[in-house]
Amino acid sequence: MSATTLTVGAAGAQETPAPAWPLGWAAGLAWIGTAALIILWPDADDLGRTRELAVLSAALGGGILLLATATALPGLAGRLAPLRAAGPWLLVLALALAGWELVTAKLDWLPRPFFAAPQSILEVFTDDWSRLGESVLRSLLLVVPGYALGAGIGFLFGVAMGWSRLVGYWAHPVVRLIGPLPATAWLPIAFFAFTSSRGASTFLIALAS
Repeated sequence: MSATTLTVGAAGAQETPAPAWPLGWAAGLAWIGTAALIILWPDADDLGRTRELAVLSAALGGGILLLATATALPGLAGRLAPLRAAGPWLLVLALALAGWELVTAKLDWLPRPFFAAPQSILEVFTDDWSRLGESVLRSLLLVVPGYALGAGIGFLFGVAMGWSRLVGYWAHPVVRLIGPLPATAWLPIAFFAFTSSRGASTFLIALAS
């Protein structure tokens, strides 16, 4: 009889709904309100991607509202519990976007191009995505070899200094001398020692890593 009671009690405990997530609801409504502000309030100047920015804000707000509803479901409450900690940030980001939109695109209090509107930033990503992607790829092709070279040499030197007193005796003062120096201090030496800017850049990145 007692075992049956415990089983029923455990089943009832599992079906107990989780507490509501008020910050999630507030954040979702704030993002939807920001979307309404973006699309309903006319821009002070002719700006592109205003509609797209409003759609993104509304979609984000709707997604947050769905997650806020899902956090109260017994089956999903445990999996979505870490999301509750992001509630204040989600709310503050929505309010920050609304304030940014007001002082730049709507009221024109901050002059352009020194202070760009949110839709202007979005327009750069949507119109120049190919150039941005190429720039990121070229940066990675420059950074990755230098970082890998620096990390590999640093690892080997660290192991050698730990295993051999002789290596540690000679290498430790050099490391103590080079370590505090910023990589930019080596610019004259790098451009003098290497014939190409790519080689100098790889050396500086390896030294900095």
